[in-house]
Amino acid sequence: MAVPARRWQVLPPALVRPPRLVGRKHELRTTAAAWDSGRAFLQIGDAGRGKCRLLDEFLAGRQALRLQARFQPHRVRPAAG
Repeated sequence: MAVPARRWQVLPPALVRPPRLVGRKHELRTTAAAWDSGRAFLQIGDAGRGKCRLLDEFLAGRQALRLQARFQPHRVRPAAG
């Protein structure tokens, strides 16, 4: 018996990027405080926790330089000892 081909569905934009950012008021206030005082800030956290989304929301309408880096454990060399 043949296995039916799997169909890929395109998710609606509202599911890929929901229209509202929920539950991040504290993080937005902290980011705004650093921004307003002219300090640099760094977002650190586990993958998939919304760091990029939070920063996108905060930077909307602002002129800023955004640097993005990703940790690649297979490229880390042990310290010489």
